[in-house]
Amino acid sequence: MPPTTVADAEPRLPKREDFPSSLIAGIVPHPPSSGPLTNLVIFLHGLGDSHLSFARLAHHLQLPETACVSIQGPKAVPMLEEGYWMWTEDIEFGSDGNVSDDGDFTTARTGLHELIKVLTKDKKHGGCGFKPRNVHIFGFGQGGVLGLDVAAQSPVDLGSMISVGGVLPSSTPTPSSKKATKVLICGGDEQSRVTAKEFERVKSMFNQCQRVIWRNHEGDAMPTPSATAEWTPIMAFFGQNLQRIAGIPRDAVEIS
Repeated sequence: MPPTTVADAEPRLPKREDFPSSLIAGIVPHPPSSGPLTNLVIFLHGLGDSHLSFARLAHHLQLPETACVSIQGPKAVPMLEEGYWMWTEDIEFGSDGNVSDDGDFTTARTGLHELIKVLTKDKKHGGCGFKPRNVHIFGFGQGGVLGLDVAAQSPVDLGSMISVGGVLPSSTPTPSSKKATKVLICGGDEQSRVTAKEFERVKSMFNQCQRVIWRNHEGDAMPTPSATAEWTPIMAFFGQNLQRIAGIPRDAVEIS
């Protein structure tokens, strides 16, 4: 069998037919000027949003050598106009009156696991050919809850998981060994769900975890693209974990 070159190992951009029928997604190609396609980031919006806003965010970020897919929650939020989506089967409230982090994520969780399987399957067998370490998740609120749950239960270790204001559901089982997926959790310094207790639980499931507390940031609202203080640690985390192969000769032999 001939050796695999860097060009042979380059993954392909996912297509509509690669997505499970339960998922609607927007696909954002990688910036061609940044080099070959290497990474893929899955964006998961918050409760009551859609994939469109996070597709715009993905395009704005212009992550090098990185394509993005923005997934839409599979269920419409009850009693709201069309265009508001969620990741759970129904709305459930906790004893504090807030939406529960322990809702039923069955449809979304199954769809996301199926998508990751296609993304990381060899191109020769119909997959996209991404290395698991080059697949990343970015989730906000309820999307962050889902992302952490999926990363903790995934049969493969992903590259990284970023959660803004989302914590692990209490129903997520503890893996037999800690996951190698790197985790960043961000939240405000007032009325945040990202407490020290919740972060300790994340640390019990993942080997490498970081917690960022945004100063003068009430709650866990998604920062605007112009909020430099909030985005700086997120972009630094992306910079540490997104792989770069620009400059490597295309005929170089890949050694695994």
